[in-house]
Amino acid sequence: MVSLTRLAQISNLSDVIGTLVVIKHPSGRFVYKPWYHDRNYGSDEYGCTSLPNIFHHWLLKLEDVEAGNLANHINLLGTECTDLVHITSSYVPQKKALLIAGYTYVGANTGYPRVVIVDLSDPLNPRVIKDLRHSRSGSPARTAVVYSAKHDKMLIGVLGPETAVYYGTWDEVLNASNIDSLTKLADGYWGMLPIDNDRVMIGGPSGRAVVDLSTMTVQTPSDNPNIDNLGNLVHRTYDKLVTIVVDTTYKIRFLDLDLNVVSEFDTGLPKPDNLEKLWIATDGINVVVIDNHNMKILLVDPTNGIKATTDISEVCAWGDLVDKGYILCTDFIEGTGKFVKLVLDGYYSVSRQNNKVCLSDEAGNPVTNKTVYVCRSEISSPALDSAYQELPGFERTCTQVTTDSNGCIDLSGLEPGVYVILAPR
Repeated sequence: MVSLTRLAQISNLSDVIGTLVVIKHPSGRFVYKPWYHDRNYGSDEYGCTSLPNIFHHWLLKLEDVEAGNLANHINLLGTECTDLVHITSSYVPQKKALLIAGYTYVGANTGYPRVVIVDLSDPLNPRVIKDLRHSRSGSPARTAVVYSAKHDKMLIGVLGPETAVYYGTWDEVLNASNIDSLTKLADGYWGMLPIDNDRVMIGGPSGRAVVDLSTMTVQTPSDNPNIDNLGNLVHRTYDKLVTIVVDTTYKIRFLDLDLNVVSEFDTGLPKPDNLEKLWIATDGINVVVIDNHNMKILLVDPTNGIKATTDISEVCAWGDLVDKGYILCTDFIEGTGKFVKLVLDGYYSVSRQNNKVCLSDEAGNPVTNKTVYVCRSEISSPALDSAYQELPGFERTCTQVTTDSNGCIDLSGLEPGVYVILAPR
């Protein structure tokens, strides 16, 4: 059975808004949790009671979250109460840095698009190394950011004062005076989705386009009807994109990296009243769809379709994969700011033994004669866990191998580099 355990919650008030990101750092697992009360500022448990300074940005050790201890949180921006509204965020393992995209609060849904870069070389002592804002305020204020370590390019999309995508190298962003002093790539777009090492899809009022990171050119028009949005309903497996298509019921659609449909499966479940109630997670190959409208979890294979459907008793949305079949998630839209641990039916453990990588099941038994995929990554971090952080960092092709009688595969013949082992159940 799938198990869901509520580990902790920030408030007893049902108006806490926020998401979370699991950071797989060489020194351990951490959780980034931005949150704020939507209405009850005067009841803020941590003293943030008046606009605009009501927005929290926490970094917690995973073990503290699991123990229900939120008092040990670290304030990423140096103070408990800030004016930065979180929109999206991502961890860059190559730089050991967290990119936070959001806006400086001016009014309801209005403000200055903003990107904050936090150095997490020492997660217990985070350091803001860049706080970059747009020179103008607007509404609705939105920001998105993507960084490619391979090409050393950061794309920043803004909505509000204008709708545009800017870019620069890591150093150019660190040295910029504001977002709109960087090089403008395109007007009419702001949302982003990495497709592979060399391409990023951008979207907005102008439709969709694909950015070639090798040449920094925009290939248009690419208003691909196979993808409805670039938000929480598009994810990346090691060689496919997965998205959700909504009709009377909703369908799960898989695309190749050229955005062609390769398979589609109708869930037969009623569409939710709000798409944010649906959330996708992936272990690299299999896909988990968590349906917080119908209170079900679906395990989906891109070839064979829906393999299992299980009822859930706890809302689990806007989360991240920890490891070993373990998802950490929270509420959708408004809630109490809870942390929920979701453990799938089973998982494999991976251990390193000299030049071999070995798989074992939950009971510690070797997983023999098992097909796994060895994927080389562009990511230069020596930690496989950090490499696993971003699936778009993988090469498009992987080598298929089989574990031996000890549950191991031999890596001694591979060229030096970072590899990720994918073992679908």
